[in-house]
Amino acid sequence: MIASRRKPEWTKGAIVMTSSDWYRLGEPVDREVNGALRTMYPLTKLEAVEVVRRGIEYELPSLMRKFTIDN
Repeated sequence: MIASRRKPEWTKGAIVMTSSDWYRLGEPVDREVNGALRTMYPLTKLEAVEVVRRGIEYELPSLMRKFTIDN
């Protein structure tokens, strides 16, 4: 997921719970995307049931356009 700014509770290891799937957050990284600084949140889909210590309810936005990442 790409965000325009960091989300305070979105830290490595937290679980993002959507209406259809659950994801574990990786380490957030700040990158320049289309000339603006963005925070990248790597998401890994959970395939098994786990105990949730830090859960974040969130609906992921639909993919509307392709971003290019400048290194």
